[in-house]
Amino acid sequence: MGTCAANNSTSIKPSRRARGRSGGFTLAELLIVVAIILVLVAIAIPLFSGSLNQAKDAVDKANARSVKSTAFAESLRTGNEDSFTYYYVDNDNNLIDVGMDTKKIPAGTEYAYSALVGKNPDGSLSVRVDRFYPKS
Repeated sequence: MGTCAANNSTSIKPSRRARGRSGGFTLAELLIVVAIILVLVAIAIPLFSGSLNQAKDAVDKANARSVKSTAFAESLRTGNEDSFTYYYVDNDNNLIDVGMDTKKIPAGTEYAYSALVGKNPDGSLSVRVDRFYPKS
């Protein structure tokens, strides 16, 4: 009396293209991913180098403030109101006073500082700090 619906159903076969793929990515898909990564890296490198330059500038300013404070304190300690001295920062970030002998600055030091302490006409002391590049 009745026919069975299961016997009359047709199965859906996958297309020929779908049967040929083994589940991996195509070359085009991989190239797109690589291109996106390269674009992101190209954007990130200038941002990173800009941050490095800002950090170096901040360290330089902090070192110059340290040189100024050290030269001023040394001038007050010795009572010498007119002095000139050289400083450099070693690998452990210590401020090293080499006096007036630039030959004591180690070879390979990127830059050093000179500090000039002088007396102003009103009797107060002032300190001038300059950064320079020692000859290797």
